[in-house]
Amino acid sequence: MSQTKTFDGYKIREATLEDIPTLIHMRRAIFIETMAIKNEGLLDNMDEAYLEYLRETMQSEILKGWLVETKDGSVVAGGCVLIHHWPPLPYDFTLRQAHIHSVYTKPEHRRRGLAKAILLTIIEWCRENRFRIVALHAEPESKRLFESLGFKPTTEMRLYL
Repeated sequence: MSQTKTFDGYKIREATLEDIPTLIHMRRAIFIETMAIKNEGLLDNMDEAYLEYLRETMQSEILKGWLVETKDGSVVAGGCVLIHHWPPLPYDFTLRQAHIHSVYTKPEHRRRGLAKAILLTIIEWCRENRFRIVALHAEPESKRLFESLGFKPTTEMRLYL
């Protein structure tokens, strides 16, 4: 699905390799805003690693991204989905799972349905590509949106080493 969708003065389009700097900027903003990370060195290192990650995963087509633009072409929101190998489950034998990440909307464009539009676009793409499971990590302030789209909490836990 590479066509562009238009709604309420915005358009959603698939991200390209040329959009990598924008995707990096949005991911950085997520960590600054949600985790209050202020260490520029840490953020710069993350950006550098994310640059290589995006180049590799977008070129190999295991990552897809979508961006929301205004009429003047400014990118104001976006999100990505990563496709990764996954062991079979009793209700999913596809051996792959979709993981949504880096969904972000610039503060001045929030509360206009842009994150929901990005998520619906990603979910539609996942359905078209016959995924059975779509996962994501939710910040507390975003949980209501995700739940409204049918996402359910799971038992995942994490150990930082």
